[in-house]
Amino acid sequence: MEILTSLGIDPAVMLAQAVNFFALLAILSFFVYKPILKLLDERKERIAKAEEHAQLVEDKLARVEELTQKELKKAQAKSQEIINASKESAAQQGEELIANAKEKVGKIVEEGRAVIMKEKDDATKQIQTEVSRIVILATEKLLNREVQSSDQEKFVEEAAIEIATMK
Repeated sequence: MEILTSLGIDPAVMLAQAVNFFALLAILSFFVYKPILKLLDERKERIAKAEEHAQLVEDKLARVEELTQKELKKAQAKSQEIINASKESAAQQGEELIANAKEKVGKIVEEGRAVIMKEKDDATKQIQTEVSRIVILATEKLLNREVQSSDQEKFVEEAAIEIATMK
């Protein structure tokens, strides 16, 4: 210990300083160090929980995005089905319209033919009547006499029958 005193170190002061140091260390460790460690541990836990929560949020976001993509694909497929059905319906309606138009054209043609046949028959009757009248006039001139109206009607009927049979 003499070495210490020769160096100017007082062992009693050194002991008092050591006691003070350990007392200060105990007080600081109890009041400062432990609360700081506790605060750091709590912060680590909060960070870990935040990371877990962030991971959960990312997972949920990925699932939501995946579901959104699936729903989008379903919607696109459904819209394509609707478009195809619309095209088929339009084609079918077009075919129906064409068939209806052809049917109407056929009816119009048949009606036209009926009108033409009726006009033809009417014209034939008129021609028969005219031919009969001309024949009667020619016969009158040949015979130089006038034919009675009853005879005239009889000749017209006979001429009409003969002309009809000539067709």
